[in-house]
Amino acid sequence: MNRAIVAIFKFFEQNKRLLVAMFAAIVVLLAWSVARVDFVEDISSFLPTNDNNKRVNEAYQKVGGANKIVVVISHKADTLDEMLLTDVATYFAQTLQEADTVGRIKDIFYEIDSEHVNKTTDFILQNLPIYLTDSDYRRIDSLITHNSIANQLEADKNILLSPMGAFMRNIVINDPMMLSSNTLKKLEVFRQNDHYNTDNGFVFNDCGECIVAITSAHRSSETAENKLLALEIGKAIDRTRTEFGNKVELIPFGAALISISNAERIKADSMMAVGISGVVILVLLLWFFRSPKQLILIVLSIGFGALFSLGVIVMFKSTLSIIAIGIASIIFGIAINYPLHFLTHFKHVGSRLTTIKELINPLLIGNITTVGAFLSLLFISSDAMRDLGLFSSLLLIGTIIFVLIFLPHILRDNKSAKHQHSSTKEPKGARLLLNKITNFSPENNKILVTIFVSATFLLLFFSTGAKFDANIHNINYMNAEQRSIMEYITSTSQKGNTIYIVAEGNTPQEALSRYEEKILPFLSNKNRISDKSDSLNISGIGAFFPTEKTQTERIERWNNFWKNRKELLMSQIKVQATRQGFVTGTFDGFDHILNKEYHPQPFAYFYDNLEGLAENYINIESDKTMIFTQITGNIEEAKATEIFNSDATYAFDNRSFMQKLVMALSDDFNRVLYICGIIVAIFLFFSFGRIELATITFLPLAVSWIWILGLMNIFDIQFNIVNIILATFIFGQGDDYTIFITEGLIYEYTFGRKMLARFKTSILLSATILFVAIGTLIFAQHPAMKSLAELTIVGMTAVVICAYTIPPLIYKWLVYRRNGKQRIMPITLWNSAKTIFSFLVFIVSAILMTIIGFFLLTIGGKNRRNKDIFHRILCKGFRFLATMMPQVKHYVHNHYDETFDKPAIIVANHQSHLDLLYILMLSPKIVVLTNSWVWHNPFYGAIIRYADFVPVANGIEANIDRLKKLTDEGYSILIFPEGSRSADCSIGRFRKGAFYLAQHLKLDIVPVIIHGIGHILPKDEFLLRKGRVDIVVEERINVYDIDEKTAYGTLESTNQELQLLSLSKDVRKIFIDKYEEISQKVETPDYFADKVLKNYIYKGRDIARTAHKELRGHNNFAQIVAQLPDKGTILITNCRQGTLPLMIALVKSRLQVTATDPNIDLLDIARNCGSVPPNLHYVDTPPASANYTHTIDFSTL
Repeated sequence: MNRAIVAIFKFFEQNKRLLVAMFAAIVVLLAWSVARVDFVEDISSFLPTNDNNKRVNEAYQKVGGANKIVVVISHKADTLDEMLLTDVATYFAQTLQEADTVGRIKDIFYEIDSEHVNKTTDFILQNLPIYLTDSDYRRIDSLITHNSIANQLEADKNILLSPMGAFMRNIVINDPMMLSSNTLKKLEVFRQNDHYNTDNGFVFNDCGECIVAITSAHRSSETAENKLLALEIGKAIDRTRTEFGNKVELIPFGAALISISNAERIKADSMMAVGISGVVILVLLLWFFRSPKQLILIVLSIGFGALFSLGVIVMFKSTLSIIAIGIASIIFGIAINYPLHFLTHFKHVGSRLTTIKELINPLLIGNITTVGAFLSLLFISSDAMRDLGLFSSLLLIGTIIFVLIFLPHILRDNKSAKHQHSSTKEPKGARLLLNKITNFSPENNKILVTIFVSATFLLLFFSTGAKFDANIHNINYMNAEQRSIMEYITSTSQKGNTIYIVAEGNTPQEALSRYEEKILPFLSNKNRISDKSDSLNISGIGAFFPTEKTQTERIERWNNFWKNRKELLMSQIKVQATRQGFVTGTFDGFDHILNKEYHPQPFAYFYDNLEGLAENYINIESDKTMIFTQITGNIEEAKATEIFNSDATYAFDNRSFMQKLVMALSDDFNRVLYICGIIVAIFLFFSFGRIELATITFLPLAVSWIWILGLMNIFDIQFNIVNIILATFIFGQGDDYTIFITEGLIYEYTFGRKMLARFKTSILLSATILFVAIGTLIFAQHPAMKSLAELTIVGMTAVVICAYTIPPLIYKWLVYRRNGKQRIMPITLWNSAKTIFSFLVFIVSAILMTIIGFFLLTIGGKNRRNKDIFHRILCKGFRFLATMMPQVKHYVHNHYDETFDKPAIIVANHQSHLDLLYILMLSPKIVVLTNSWVWHNPFYGAIIRYADFVPVANGIEANIDRLKKLTDEGYSILIFPEGSRSADCSIGRFRKGAFYLAQHLKLDIVPVIIHGIGHILPKDEFLLRKGRVDIVVEERINVYDIDEKTAYGTLESTNQELQLLSLSKDVRKIFIDKYEEISQKVETPDYFADKVLKNYIYKGRDIARTAHKELRGHNNFAQIVAQLPDKGTILITNCRQGTLPLMIALVKSRLQVTATDPNIDLLDIARNCGSVPPNLHYVDTPPASANYTHTIDFSTL
């Protein structure tokens, strides 16, 4: 990919007209595509849309009252003038009706229509047979007796003479026996609230305020249309106030208006934030770049990205949530990183090509991982969230395309840039502060690292307390009037839950059948719903929409009941009517009802006559009909769900439904964060090619999340449905930051040039812009907008701190030693795992050996037999440990068949802590002179003491008797004459203690030469490496039989000090010669292949792959190395990354190697390897006067 982008740059540099034409064509094509996008504004699209949630959400949106706007009319004076309020209600309603010329209002209810009431009651009376139940017939049977008829007609007469007579006249003359009383009483089922009453046909609440209810033709979520309706309502309110001299107050309230208030508040807060942040960011960028051109280029980059996103998205879908696009504007904060990093870097280097080469990796890796993170939003069951993920991903792709393909050709190389930035002129003021911040390395400050680690563990403890606020009302904005009305509604609403039960079908008749079958039987018997049935209030269509089947059954029941009763009843009514003074024919209507022929009627027949009452409970669309029933009171949602949930009916709690949807969305986000994390981790692994580099880059994201959760808990900041969207954003932003930090560290380690400070500058600038852009919302009045700012402040602070601290801390630990120099071989995860495994095996073995020693020597007694058994077990244990060492093979070369049966002084070169293991496995008859810290070691100190190892902190002379006793028992004594481990595996100066002991105890010396242990576990390292160990047991040396030609043989015996010194030199020479012989045999290209390769593993995937390819392709250069002399000088030209010269220099340690390459980048890679030995020299240009015995051109191999 890197080469392809560089090639594209070079191609278009030579064909700029083609580039301009292609750019123009792309822009035109994208613009044409954008014109085809259909933007939709539906806030409900953010809610989860799985099958169950989708149908419940659809029902919730369409339930009666959701699209109502209530206007509360009150008198400003303390006195209550109901007549004035009714006049105001009438004027306001008529004014609004006249203004609604486009049909935004479905209905206005402000006065009870007596004609409509009469029409409803007449409809019930004319269809009385289909509404009567068994209990009604039992009551009727008791009403048609002689006395009951007389009493009822007398009561009818009194009713007609009362003030209620005009209202009841139609009922009395059509139903003098009041057969319909129970049915008419059941009309209360259509009433939704008990806290309203009527006066003169107008509706008042308990406070005496007049109510006007406006039903919008649009759902509450369709804020665009409802906003226009709200404007009309506002104008009507103003006209009404003016008309009545501002004596009254009209306050509108409703879900639609709250949505509009939220939108307006969000708009105002956004404008405030944009105004403040825009000025601050503009000043910041102008100060940094000192030119408006860079600002224009940043805007062009993001603008192209947005155009690209909208244009391409049409290929996937035709509609797009405008609200999602608005939220996605936050993603511009990530997109701005790409041009910002590019322009900042270009400002320093002045070369477009260099900028591209040095930024391709971090830009592309950051882009791929962040795009992957946002694409994970496609797994959320929310249409708007999917739109957000798709738009954000394409926005970032479009921006990176512009930055890498088009932006470089708008710029011009500035050859003086490097000189300007490398000048000795000191920055001042803010720039000096910026330089200090970006050059500061917190990972080098132990106090700060300790504070950071401690804070992380503390915040980890608090992180479990972070909460998610599922109550969507807490992030709603309401003005003071709306909040006051909401508090009143809440205080006067019936206590308990509000459960909605829905029956749905493809047609009204199908929905009605399901309602009657699944729901109505329970409504008729409240005890089946709740144990506290008296507290329940049921609203709905009741039994007023019977199915044709039910109608048929009830008509038949009616006919059968009156077959032999109606003539007698009518005759008795006529007699009693005459006695009460009723005019003849007064009750002919009732006679008509009794003798009328009834037939089952379709659903439309009932809906046309009862629509005014039932419209809140029935929603009819072309493909679906929903019938709602509202139950308020002490009823548990779980029980309602158990009773009513089926394929065609379901129940949901009015209060908990939105919370459940929000929690479902939260669960989706939790799942997405895991998916997002996995996607990012996988991309990082394939991008860097090493699990260690991927972990270094990913770990800050995980730790920053711990910080975010912990700080949110401490400062009582809660997640909500709005600010949780920022989780993905912060994850993506942190991903970009840590990638740039890691790439900066890799660059400095690879080339030995400063780069990290530049990347830190870009990160700091980017973070500051985001902090200002979103952080200014902390002054917002809308709770959701303010929550965005709170999470941004917490999140960006955590992300920047973790990005600045964790990658440098871990990466430098992997590749650098404490003194700042490169490790000869960097730490790897595999080496760490091998070390941990080996250490655990050692610890388990040590515990077992301690237990064995306790039982064998402490309890069994420390006699010679038990000691021999313990030593044999110990020896076998060491052999087991040597075998268990992963990727380390060991070879024992005992050409003289030494058995150690005869006591001797064993002298060995000292390279590592593992030296003891490999020597003690040779024989059970070996004891060791140890330091006091080994004697008291908590892991294996007891074993040392059980094995009779001798501490010599007070000198060998003080322990002569003890050592003499051990040798008398047949034990040989192991001594490391160098005294300490050799850092470079060379044979150090021998101290004379071992030889003094051999002379004093008259023992032979057995040289044991160790090779390779210092490579697998060097002195200054603590992790195991891959390698081989050779243990060479040499022939015994009798100190008195050494060749007389040696220095020791020619000395006089009286000068013991000189004798010992000479002996030590002679033995050391034996070690040196033998070690050189082993090295010549063992240290082949295959031996050093892993060491050479490890120099490149943390320098980027491409460099590591190239090194591996060169080694494998040339068989570790074995054939080339074999043809070279052991001594002399050699020149390697076109050495590339340095694998060949490094291999030659390591294998041929006495051969002086000079290497060069015309590509300065490759040469810097080669010279910045930690394993470069002293005999390897990299030069820019080899001296003309130099005389080389061999010359190799690597490019020709």
